[in-house]
Amino acid sequence: MKLNEFFKNHCDAYFITLKRREDRVNNVKSIIANDLFASHTVIDAVDKLDLSIEDTKEFYRKANAEWEMEQSLPRDVRLYGVERWVGGKEYLFERPSSRSLYTGTHACYLSHIKAIETALSDENNSEYIVIIEDDAQFNNVKMFDCIDSVDVFTKPDITVFGGAVKMASYASEENRFEQLIQGFNVAKVDRIPSDRPKSIRQRYITTMYALRRETAYIFLDTVKKHQMPIDASWWYAFAKLSTFKYNPCLIRQDQVNIEAARRDTNGKKKGIKNA
Repeated sequence: MKLNEFFKNHCDAYFITLKRREDRVNNVKSIIANDLFASHTVIDAVDKLDLSIEDTKEFYRKANAEWEMEQSLPRDVRLYGVERWVGGKEYLFERPSSRSLYTGTHACYLSHIKAIETALSDENNSEYIVIIEDDAQFNNVKMFDCIDSVDVFTKPDITVFGGAVKMASYASEENRFEQLIQGFNVAKVDRIPSDRPKSIRQRYITTMYALRRETAYIFLDTVKKHQMPIDASWWYAFAKLSTFKYNPCLIRQDQVNIEAARRDTNGKKKGIKNA
């Protein structure tokens, strides 16, 4: 089964979008116009502007506790996505750029929980739930006509479509992605091992992922239990559920948004969510 058929016949899509960002709203509309999925639902993102600093500080206190617990484990069994996360330092909340980063990351975490809870409570009943962030770039939807779905090989609980980038070979990964969307490369499917391996040195970003509806509640309960930035927290779900990713990734974030978000007013690089 190719991905186009898989999406259309087996997947309900849920788009997390920030209403005040007209560019993001328009991007979601352009994706929906392709009519790729069985259904399309837009979820209003939790806005960082609506979060209190105290709530976000408490979120980061819990996140730091999770990180410290992971650091206490033998190195060869630590969850890489949790281990490599750099905890939020409370004194940094005094800096406007850091405060914006932390509240944005907190809002992103809450938005993903909101999207999954909505998906599990609505009337749609496709086998898979697909969560898509509003800066996802569908560069060449025709490639989905040629790529096999993971469902061909197994019944995955989690499938990561976006942001699977090897940190040590980013340039190479970028080149393979460009070749893929131009039709000169073939995406492979790899399993993310669930035995907490130290050898998996990759970053998985929540730009787009699918959850099997039957086990999505396990994913939801797990990330709610481990309060951290969502792309760290979901590693705990990777360790519990059958998880696969595409190599190279199929969907990337908007690079303009990424570069703008990574810089504060002094031009220093930052990482930020929910811009």
